[in-house]
Amino acid sequence: MTRGGSPSWSRPSAPLSGSLGPIVGLPILPCSRDPLISRSAISGRNSVPTRNSCVRGQERGTQVSPRSRNGSPKLTDPHKPLMRAFLRTPVLLYRTPLRAMLGRFYVLIEHRGRKSGRVYRTVVDRLHTDRETGEVFVTSAWGDKSDWFRNVQAAPSSGVWIGRRRFEPTQRIVELQEAYEIHRKAKEERPLAMRFGLALVNYPFPKTEEDLRELTRFMPVVGFRRFEASGT
Repeated sequence: MTRGGSPSWSRPSAPLSGSLGPIVGLPILPCSRDPLISRSAISGRNSVPTRNSCVRGQERGTQVSPRSRNGSPKLTDPHKPLMRAFLRTPVLLYRTPLRAMLGRFYVLIEHRGRKSGRVYRTVVDRLHTDRETGEVFVTSAWGDKSDWFRNVQAAPSSGVWIGRRRFEPTQRIVELQEAYEIHRKAKEERPLAMRFGLALVNYPFPKTEEDLRELTRFMPVVGFRRFEASGT
């Protein structure tokens, strides 16, 4: 960490990894890590990170194929070589002075690998923010199999960056009904961004209430709030 409280981006002794779970925001980048990128975030395995091996979905306008044979959403194949460089964009931008602006749309989460014990940094989309409590909500576009989501289930995040500001969070996996309301607000507040983000991962835009509930069941929501010691 630098003296001014900004993140220090010198290469750490442990590799950084994670996945970006998008729904709304700026052009959505569903899987990005720094400086080493692995396929584990997509596959759900904590494999050893290899440079530039995480890749990401297809471009906007691709035909949606929402169901696989077993009935689960058939998402975009993330292993597209042309997308590898694109995946690094949010983390790279978070190293620059632009992070102050990026904090309006993206959140950087620090979490520890549940098997490796390594510290990872993941940039995820800022789905919604509760103005009264300051709680920030994010979601996992690849469902509960994404490594970053499984990691924060196993052990709470050690730090959250919003722009230049870092805080130690308390976190919670949001209950289904509340998660539905958060997705609904995201759809109402930024429908074009949500449509774009879902197209990238090849998930159909929810047109009905049941569609939105199905999306909520597949894409879990995590809430992060600044930690406050009891009695303060």
